[in-house]
Amino acid sequence: IRAQGIACFMKSPVMKTNAQSGAVIKFNEDGTATLFTGSIEMGQGVNTILTQIAAETLHMPIEQVQYAPVVDTEYSPQEWQTVASHSTWAVGNAVRMAAEDALEQLRQAAALVFDVPPDEVVAEDGCLYPQGKPEKALPYRRFAVGYTR
Repeated sequence: IRAQGIACFMKSPVMKTNAQSGAVIKFNEDGTATLFTGSIEMGQGVNTILTQIAAETLHMPIEQVQYAPVVDTEYSPQEWQTVASHSTWAVGNAVRMAAEDALEQLRQAAALVFDVPPDEVVAEDGCLYPQGKPEKALPYRRFAVGYTR
């Protein structure tokens, strides 16, 4: 018996050109942060990696960053799809950008308190202080919901 055959298969999510990812970071009164995304955890570890990206960018311990346990269309940002490594790449970049923005807002508030330019405010281990003066460090919670003496 002699036979010939050919088989072909292709599966691709074919990301749309207007696909978007979003992330929201909310600081809580105790200085912790909660991360909201539209990405779904299906065993690929997306909750962990996105939390790590936020903690690293915010210069705070990972234990102080919580991943919102449920995606809810009422408050979670839109996500195109949870597919392949898209969440790590696209949502991870959205998380990084949200964390950079949040940290800049904290630095702006701290700059007023420390009476220095924002680029002279150092962020380290969940605290902010004027450059060269770590003894004046104040935790993020002092700035996150409004500074009071």
